[in-house]
Amino acid sequence: MSNGYTHGEARTDRGSLVKFTCDPEIKEEVITALGKLRTIHTPTTHKINMDHGCYGKYSRYNLKQHRYAGYEYGIGYEEVIEIRDAPDGRCPFVIWREKTDGVSSVFYEFETLQDALFAWDKVGPGTVFEKFQNVTGLIRHVPCSGLDPWFYAVGEQTIYKDFAFPDWIKEDPTFRILKKYVVEENGFPTIKTCLGLITINHDERDSCGFKTGKKKECRIVYWDDGTCWDERYEGHLPPRRLEADELWIADAIDKFRDILSGKKTEFSIEFQDGSQFVGRLVQKDVLNQSPAGTYLLRATLSNGRTITQTIDDFRPTKKTPTVRKAVERAVGKQFPKAELISLDIQRFEETLDHKGQWSGVYAPPSK
Repeated sequence: MSNGYTHGEARTDRGSLVKFTCDPEIKEEVITALGKLRTIHTPTTHKINMDHGCYGKYSRYNLKQHRYAGYEYGIGYEEVIEIRDAPDGRCPFVIWREKTDGVSSVFYEFETLQDALFAWDKVGPGTVFEKFQNVTGLIRHVPCSGLDPWFYAVGEQTIYKDFAFPDWIKEDPTFRILKKYVVEENGFPTIKTCLGLITINHDERDSCGFKTGKKKECRIVYWDDGTCWDERYEGHLPPRRLEADELWIADAIDKFRDILSGKKTEFSIEFQDGSQFVGRLVQKDVLNQSPAGTYLLRATLSNGRTITQTIDDFRPTKKTPTVRKAVERAVGKQFPKAELISLDIQRFEETLDHKGQWSGVYAPPSK
């Protein structure tokens, strides 16, 4: 048994959520055992009301607020939080920024509490993400739009990825919860999972941009990566639901991202007819580039000849990035049936006027 303990969550056979603390070595055994129980009754709800200025926010976790700042006009707040019983290896040190606009809330994860406090003191509340990028200890930033982050889950709320699955969320015939959609993002299509939507009344405007005095019901659709699609703003294509026979595309994209991130070097997709698509990353051999200069060379050929030759002012190009390639091309022209066996560099003098040449950049061909 180890000296440390880990926190976890599991559900009983009837779906009741249970929080527990145990030795890391028996965590999976506890989850399995709790899954066999029908119900567990507790005498208290175990909620914490975190003070945020003139109002509070509940959580089922043991939160410690280390810093707090409210925005003007009641548009939101920002805080440094330590989640003392963070389950399943989740990061316990965050800066949480909640906005009341329903589209721009976000939290930042840090390696230590000291890193989070340092970021708060150095960057300051209300700062755009770009200023957080070079802060020591920053792990990642997680956009939440209008969703609550996982550490503000309450009661029996399910955690889905980084979020507390909202009780108030709804769906309609077009946007269905946990269905996949093709969403245009920065001019490119990407596949996301729908977590539901809300509807708001928005001022209707005419073709000139003036208010008509009428209200129009618009949808804000929330995705599993914390972003959203806001129907109030036009200029991009509405999301399209991914049909059943297209789901392999989403699977392929997820696996391709693993290749780009370095997690995998190949993947395969199985089709219903038994055929298979295989993708594999093939590394290209990169030739070393010979430096520019004058070379005295001794070449041995397959026909028994030995040649001593001077190459003045050699410059690497795409066709001849190395001295050996240059000699091979010359031998092929002079002795078509011979091959270069070995090449020894007897003397080399670097061309001084090429000292500033970048590595890997070929000099332009001489005119």
